[in-house]
Amino acid sequence: MQVQNPSSPHSYEIAVPQPHLSKRSLTSEASFQRVKQWVHGASIRRKIGSGYAVAIGVALLGTTAGLTVGDYYQNQAQKQLTRAVKQEQLLSELQRNVLHMRLHHHEFVPLLEKPALFEAKHDHFLSHIDKTQKILPSLQSVAATENSLTLTQFLQSSQGIVRDYFQQMEVFLRETNPQELSTTELKAKQAWLLQFSTSEASLKFDGLLDNLVQLIESNRQEQQRAEVALADAKTLRTEIIALSMVLSVSIAAILAVLTSRAIARPLESVTKVAQRATKESNFELQAPITTQDEVGLLAAALNGLMQCVTEHTHELQTVHQTLEKRVEERTAELWRKNEQLAEAHDHLQQLNGELVSQAHELHQALQELRQTQAQLIQTEKMSSLGQMVAGFAHEINNPITFVAANLNYANTYMTQLISLVQLYQQQYPHPPAVLQAQISDLDVGFVVDDLPKVLASMQAGTDRIRQLVLSLRNFSRLDEAEMKPVDIHQGIDNTLLILNHRLAPEISVVKQYSELPLVECYPAQLNQVFMHLLNNAIDALVSDALVSQSSQARKQITIETEVLKFNQIKICIADNGPGISSEFSSKLFDPFFTTKPVGQGTGLGLAICYQIIEKHHGKIEVASEIGRGAKFMITLPIQAISSANSAALPAKEFVEAI
Repeated sequence: MQVQNPSSPHSYEIAVPQPHLSKRSLTSEASFQRVKQWVHGASIRRKIGSGYAVAIGVALLGTTAGLTVGDYYQNQAQKQLTRAVKQEQLLSELQRNVLHMRLHHHEFVPLLEKPALFEAKHDHFLSHIDKTQKILPSLQSVAATENSLTLTQFLQSSQGIVRDYFQQMEVFLRETNPQELSTTELKAKQAWLLQFSTSEASLKFDGLLDNLVQLIESNRQEQQRAEVALADAKTLRTEIIALSMVLSVSIAAILAVLTSRAIARPLESVTKVAQRATKESNFELQAPITTQDEVGLLAAALNGLMQCVTEHTHELQTVHQTLEKRVEERTAELWRKNEQLAEAHDHLQQLNGELVSQAHELHQALQELRQTQAQLIQTEKMSSLGQMVAGFAHEINNPITFVAANLNYANTYMTQLISLVQLYQQQYPHPPAVLQAQISDLDVGFVVDDLPKVLASMQAGTDRIRQLVLSLRNFSRLDEAEMKPVDIHQGIDNTLLILNHRLAPEISVVKQYSELPLVECYPAQLNQVFMHLLNNAIDALVSDALVSQSSQARKQITIETEVLKFNQIKICIADNGPGISSEFSSKLFDPFFTTKPVGQGTGLGLAICYQIIEKHHGKIEVASEIGRGAKFMITLPIQAISSANSAALPAKEFVEAI
């Protein structure tokens, strides 16, 4: 063995006796030498790649084993859980159907006196029978798949019970028609149902519920066991994967330490030489070359580089001075360009802001123009309508008042004349022949009987006309500029009276009024809202009747009112017409939008309704579905929210409201 002192120029040799080495030790030492030679000769890429290959191989092997074993047990537990869940669903569905059938069975007794409800329950009972008959084969399939003895025995015992119960009930329902039963037959059917409820077949059918409860409880326990098995399988799978990951991380750490040592030591030597050359500006130093990998190549390249650096140092100094001068010139030029660009950017931003502002103003002006057009059109219409209705009501009211007043006198005179004729007939039972012939021609008895009826019908007609005139006057109260408490029901009834001529015989109006307090509002404006909504409902029903003449459903308009919380009321006007598609529902309250044919609508009605309700601080909504009609819902405050908002409307705001 030779020992050298790096600081001494002399070296000494000391003879040491060599120990005896076994064959295994020699083999291990030879293997170590080969590994050491491979480490010195292999490239850094091969060193790092080999270390990570071993670590990744261990991780993949362990992860694959964990996934394979865990997936096997997890799939078995998952299949067991799926079967248990499916069985519980079928048993629960069967239990619900049995409970519904028993409930319908007991409801048949009182419902025999109500044929319509009996038919509905009849159909529900038959549907539950069909569902039960479909569930039983599914349960048989599950029992055959799982080899469940308990479920198989239950199905075998329940088939006969279910079949007997279904047959007897189907025979009863098939032979029972409540509309054709007499009172005695009805009592007999009710007695049979009560007796059948305590029969053996019915009691056995009730017993199925207890068996179903036990089966469901047993199935739930099986499901819990399956869930525990599934959790255990997932835990095992996770543990195996975690163990393989820990092992691979450990191996990777060991390999990383060894690889980093083999790479870092030569690099440290090269780095020290480079740092010393940089610090001392001594580029004549040379780095030691101890390996043949990239680090050795790097050391050789560094040595060559430092030789070239010395040669090019003087050239770089000259070039550096030239570059500094050019950089200063270019920097000054770039500053000038940047200032010009900043000025141009500020100018463009200013122009962009002006364009955006002008576009917004144009859009707002267009919206105001469209609203003004709608308001002017409706103002002209309502002004003409108010004048015409007021004049029409005045011209009709005067003559009808004369007619109504004179009818009372005519009725009194007619009563006196009839009494006089009857008294004359009593005093002179045998008048002259000429008078007797005249009496026969006039049929005095018929005239006496029919004349009061004629006067009564005239009186009813005049009352009807006076009521209509009063409704027209109430409806057209356009001169009321202040809010006042009014009866909402009266406004709706007045509107219906005006539209009575449009209500065809096949259209019925259903009123479901609640007790409402007086509501502070503009009565004429709300009457306009009611007029638009009811008019649209009638149009929808009439157009639907023309399109589908074969429809047997009665056309109907339903009006509902109710009091809500927070000092509000709600008014709903619904029809069972063709309905409105969702595509148009969001556009109904836009000005000039209409779904009616050309010439039958301006598209302003609902837009005006929306503005009126907003003026009252309320809300109007629509709910509709094709084939199921439309429903408009109005929410209004009972009292005005504030005196400022509820004051008399100026002329322009009144135009917007109507």
